[in-house]
Amino acid sequence: MSPRTSGSFRPSMTQPTVETPRASWVGWPRTVTWTNIGSAKYSGIYVGKNDLVARLVKPVFGQLKAGIAATVHNMIAEADFVVVQLSGQSETKAGRPYNNTYCHVFRIRDGKIGEVTKYFDTELATAVFGP
Repeated sequence: MSPRTSGSFRPSMTQPTVETPRASWVGWPRTVTWTNIGSAKYSGIYVGKNDLVARLVKPVFGQLKAGIAATVHNMIAEADFVVVQLSGQSETKAGRPYNNTYCHVFRIRDGKIGEVTKYFDTELATAVFGP
């Protein structure tokens, strides 16, 4: 793990946090590409921060009471990649729990997040957010 990579992630990813749209996405680069695996409602490729926020972050977080309380369980970095295993606990505004597990694969470019591939329980996401 290079100092540049570890420094980028350790302060923001090692403590349990509640992620909200504003808090989580403010410092992200405009050119980030985000891929949600699978064929669920929010699976797909989001190109650029504006697309990511408009088509994924706002619709998902808009259905949640108070963001997602995320807990990091493992973090591994090698070369330009950082892999983070985490779990999230949240509740929809309708009172339905959304407690998912995730594996995020980050690719770092020029010291910033360039790409993210997110692996998660898409069946749970479909059950909570719809097909």
